[in-house]
Amino acid sequence: MATPDARSLDDAYTTGRIGLSWAVTPETTLHLLASRGYDPGGFSDYSNQPADSVPYKAAVNRSIEAGFKTLSADGRFELAGAVFFNDVKNNHLLSYDPNTYVTNAVNADTRSQGAEIDGTLRLENGLTLSAGLTFIDARIRSDLIGLGAGDVQSGNDVPDVPRWAGRFSVGWVHDLPVRLGSLPQPALNIRADYIHVGARSADPQNSFDLGAYDEIDLHLGVISGGGELYLWGDNLLDETRDLYGYFSAPSTAYGAPARGRTVGVGFAWQF
Repeated sequence: MATPDARSLDDAYTTGRIGLSWAVTPETTLHLLASRGYDPGGFSDYSNQPADSVPYKAAVNRSIEAGFKTLSADGRFELAGAVFFNDVKNNHLLSYDPNTYVTNAVNADTRSQGAEIDGTLRLENGLTLSAGLTFIDARIRSDLIGLGAGDVQSGNDVPDVPRWAGRFSVGWVHDLPVRLGSLPQPALNIRADYIHVGARSADPQNSFDLGAYDEIDLHLGVISGGGELYLWGDNLLDETRDLYGYFSAPSTAYGAPARGRTVGVGFAWQF
């Protein structure tokens, strides 16, 4: 028998950001940013009882970031880095109930802090090397008692946030010794990306971790004027990696794998 239920939700909010920058030298700049973000409240997608249809609260994010950017005098080497801190009131987390097979949004305060650094080196003959490394420590700061999958303790890791992640890219742009009619001389555009994503918790209860994975992506294109025709491939080694996971006591973990090797053709035009 269906149980009728009706809810309403009104929301009004402000967001903003303020920043300061200082050009220490013509090549080096320091910055400091403070911002306030807002994620509106809403309703869970799959409610199976009136209690589940109570709207979850809006989340308010206050963040601070300090960083730098420097460029070598010849413009070939660029380095940027930042440290950051985020404090989120009533963040939106997903809680799975193995008894009803329903996933609902719940509110919990969270805090995250970390650092990131990126560097780019432009070599001769159109070759570019770039790399980046990110560290994030993201923690839940509220106790959530009585959830279907178990209690959430303050101090747990925020789910699906890897502590470490990094990338390394190689790019090469090279003029081709042919012409395409009246179009400008074409150029070969190749980029290969190696991506590492560390292990991260699968759920707010920290029942188990989704495994770390490595991925290699490739972009192969021909540029002429403002257009580019290209082939692309993601996860070329066809590595199996976790998309999400759920836990059912006492010892059952299940979920779904992310997409495997994927290739395609694309066209882009810049004007």
